[in-house]
Amino acid sequence: MNEHEAGAKGRTWKQFELPLGLSLFFYWAALPPLEWWPLAWLVPLPWILVVHPHTWAVRRPYLRIWLLGGLFWMAVLQGVRLAHWANYFGLLGLGLYFGAFWPMFVLAARALHHRLRFPIPLAVAVAWGATEWLKGQGPVGFAGAALGHTQLHWLPLIQVADLAGATLVGCLVMVIPLAAASACWGVSSRAARVGWGLVAVALLAGQVGYGWWRLGNLPGRPKKEDEPLRVALIQGSIDTDFGADPMRPRRMMEQYSRLTYEALRKHGPVDLVVWPESMFPMDAVVLDSDASTLAEGYARADLVASQQQFERLVRRLVHSIQSTPGPDGRARGGTWLLLGVVVWHFDERESRRYNSALLFDPDGRLQARYDKMHPVLFGEYVPFGETFPWLYQLTPMSNGLTAGEKPAAFDVEGVRFSVSICFESIVPDLIRSQVVELADRGEAPDALLNITNDGWFWGSSILDLQLHSAVFRAVENRLPMLVAANTGLSAWILPTGEIVAEGPRHDTGFLLAEVGRSQEAQSPARGRQTAYHRVGDGLWIAAAVLSLIGGVMGMRHRYQRKSGRDSGLS
Repeated sequence: MNEHEAGAKGRTWKQFELPLGLSLFFYWAALPPLEWWPLAWLVPLPWILVVHPHTWAVRRPYLRIWLLGGLFWMAVLQGVRLAHWANYFGLLGLGLYFGAFWPMFVLAARALHHRLRFPIPLAVAVAWGATEWLKGQGPVGFAGAALGHTQLHWLPLIQVADLAGATLVGCLVMVIPLAAASACWGVSSRAARVGWGLVAVALLAGQVGYGWWRLGNLPGRPKKEDEPLRVALIQGSIDTDFGADPMRPRRMMEQYSRLTYEALRKHGPVDLVVWPESMFPMDAVVLDSDASTLAEGYARADLVASQQQFERLVRRLVHSIQSTPGPDGRARGGTWLLLGVVVWHFDERESRRYNSALLFDPDGRLQARYDKMHPVLFGEYVPFGETFPWLYQLTPMSNGLTAGEKPAAFDVEGVRFSVSICFESIVPDLIRSQVVELADRGEAPDALLNITNDGWFWGSSILDLQLHSAVFRAVENRLPMLVAANTGLSAWILPTGEIVAEGPRHDTGFLLAEVGRSQEAQSPARGRQTAYHRVGDGLWIAAAVLSLIGGVMGMRHRYQRKSGRDSGLS
């Protein structure tokens, strides 16, 4: 390598890998665990050096972007590796999968800029909206750790999420700094610089102004005189461990029962007690056939005995809750109970396993059930696992989860909850569609409720990513959000995104949340739908279509150039 080639290689590294690395570092540092949120506003600036040039003096540029993006996502999601050694392979797979969206983003931004002649701020914002939306779709969809989530603690900035979701916040974090950069040095014309400066100021002022206006017109905490529904969110701390532990069910029952009684003695009377996902130590059984022998050779008599044992255990717990005295030493009763339970359905041909939330009244009778609709790929099912059962032998799972088919409204003393389980809170369109469907059925929810077992992550920053997602679900749907999480982070979140109370990290505790009994100002059934309810992800679908058009034009242009060179015309 001669001196000229060495100098060119050094300049290439500075013009390509260095800006990419800086942008990804700023993004990572703005997320948990550091949460240096101002750095998020620097994330888009280095992309100018990548998007603007017509050509790159590097080999396999998109492969380089993919690998850097994969490292970024493995750093963000490193907590998924902790529960089992096989999860290291899962982390690698997630990193490579989500990392592929970075070259898609760059390809789309360059196509919009060079082929459709979009100015760089607009091209980057459109491409970002398209790829962030795509990343949240499908069975591996993950909308957590979004760029907009970095602004969670600045409430006025995130209120625009009720217009087009959390992705809109991220797009504004992209476009405003780029518009400001264009005003300073990005264009030669003075008029253009002034124009971009006005765009940056107008967008930021509009975002903040809208936020303050919404904050001033949204209900806060329920007033005591309105007698809100009082909800005890119970947070145990039991890590997921795939080693043989015959005492684990007993520890779960003892820990969560003790915390429940402590919460009642401190905060009673309580209208509803909530345990997190899968923290009840016994599975429920539902028999869909009268046959004496059911799927997998199970005897009906044995399954009936298991069913009766589950019901006795629930009734015993409910009775203990009703008889637990409050702070004044009196037991008032009337407390409902929501449990996260595995439910098995058996018939003659097959067994189906559901991850469910069950609601019991103060007499221990089952009143409502919700089955998780969005199972976690590789966490709760393996693709083609039903066809090739041996695939489950490669994982810590014994079999797959069956997806639920519809949302459920849990009605407790006139207050309706839309319930979700685990990472469903990270899927914005799922929560939005559930709220809208319930409203269309005349069962508009007054609050969102998520139960989750985060013992898989051993107190890592994955807990923060899920909590941040819950905050945005509250803002997007303008409903309070309650979270009961094993190992944390449990929370009571207002429709503004304000976190009123938060449970400890990787420790036991309980929270008392209050939900107003009169929610006319928030209920979609009463004409107060958010814009996000009405238009959904239409804006981001349009962005994806524009990006696709630009990409096709770019491919056609490259093909024509190549054809011209091959024919000697270039």
